[in-house]
Amino acid sequence: MTKQTLSVLRCFHAGGVCSVSFSATGRLLLSVGLDPEHTVTIWKWQEGAKVASWVGHTQRIFVAEFRPDSDTHFVSVGIKHVRFWTLAGRALLSKKGTISGDVCVWKEHILVRIVAKAHTGPVFTMYTTLRDGLIGKILVGTRNAEIIEVGEKNAACNILVNGHMDGPIWGLGTHPSRDVFLSAAEDGTVRLWDIPEKKMLNKVNLGHPAHTISYSPEGDMVAIGMKNGEFIILLVASLKIWGKKRDRRSPIQDIRFSPNSRYLAVGSTECAVDFYDLTLGPQLNRINCCRDIPSFVMQMDFSADSSYIQVQTSISSSS
Repeated sequence: MTKQTLSVLRCFHAGGVCSVSFSATGRLLLSVGLDPEHTVTIWKWQEGAKVASWVGHTQRIFVAEFRPDSDTHFVSVGIKHVRFWTLAGRALLSKKGTISGDVCVWKEHILVRIVAKAHTGPVFTMYTTLRDGLIGKILVGTRNAEIIEVGEKNAACNILVNGHMDGPIWGLGTHPSRDVFLSAAEDGTVRLWDIPEKKMLNKVNLGHPAHTISYSPEGDMVAIGMKNGEFIILLVASLKIWGKKRDRRSPIQDIRFSPNSRYLAVGSTECAVDFYDLTLGPQLNRINCCRDIPSFVMQMDFSADSSYIQVQTSISSSS
C-alpha cells in the first residue's frame, strides 16, 4: 500500500457523500450524495468520468452496494425503502422493494424469503457471508446498538454485540468483589456486564435517562441517580426495584452508599446533598440535607467511619 492518491472525483453531490462501493471488477465506483434527492452516481473512477446519475430517493439512503459478482447491478437501502438498480449503458434503471423491519432475502429484485422478527429495532446496516452465490450467515446492525447473527435457513438469532442506544453513558459502577460492572446511560437503561467474557449479562429499562450509579459496599444493591431528579435502588441479583424516591427536580450528579451501608447520599445540580437512612426501609424518607453548597455537586466521598462526607463541586471541595 503506497497511500498515494489514485483519483480525485469532482463530485456534484451537495452536502457530502454518504456511501461508496466498487463494482465486482473494480472498474466502476458507486456514490450516493446527501443532497435532498440523494443522487446516485456511477463513475469510471480511474478516468475521473461520470457514467450515469439519477435521483436515489427523497428519504435518506444509508448504504448502496454493488452485487459482489456484477458491474451493472446494485442495491440501495434507506428509510422505509429499498431499490434494486441496473446500469444500462448511460442510464440507471431501478425497481422498488419494501421494508417492514424484518430481514429480507432477495434474488435479483424478487423477494424469496423473509426472516421475521430477526430484531426489535430498525436495521441500519447488514453484512452477509457469500459463497458460490449462497448466503450462509447474515449480520444485522440495529438502532438498538446490537449486532445480531441470523441464520438464513432457520432464522435462528444470536446476539453477538450489545450496547446502549441513544446518547452518552453517564454512570459506571464496578462491583466491590466480582468481575462485573454496571453502566447507566441517557437511553434510560442500566446494563450489567461481565468483564472477562466481555458481554452483557442483564439489563433493565428505567424509563428515564440515568446519570450516575453506585454499588453498595456488599454489592447486593445499586443506586442510580436519574436526570429527572429521581433516584432508584435496585437489587443486584434480579435488577428489581427495591425503592425509589424523588425529592429533587434537577439531575442527580452523584450518589454514594456509606461504608457501613446505612446511609445513602444523593447530590444534585440544585446545590444540595440529601441523606437517607436505608435501615428505615424502601420508603426512603429523607433524614437530613446539606443546602447552599457553592455550586452543583460533581462528586462525593464518605469518610471510612461513615461520619463525614466530602463534596466536590464545580468551584471547590467542602466537607
